[in-house]
Amino acid sequence: MNPLQKQILASEVLDGEVNNGGFDQFYRNWQLEYIDDAIEGFKQFGDEAFIRLAQVSKQCTSSDRIGQVMAKGKRQMSKLSYPNLHDYVQK
Repeated sequence: MNPLQKQILASEVLDGEVNNGGFDQFYRNWQLEYIDDAIEGFKQFGDEAFIRLAQVSKQCTSSDRIGQVMAKGKRQMSKLSYPNLHDYVQK
């Protein structure tokens, strides 16, 4: 699989996971394994709003604070979903 194919596949996986269970589901299933490829894939489509949302979700997931919260079983990442998109993109 070439890099572009990998990016587009990763963006499709991210989109499906987010639409099904939110960013929380994506990170619980894939951790940080495909997020960079997914972001690059969304760049191919020019979806700037979702790119920004994915970047914010990655920053939150990568931080120690969010990692500790998720380790306690709280689902903080589920707040990052399409209905709240404008809250994160405009910041």
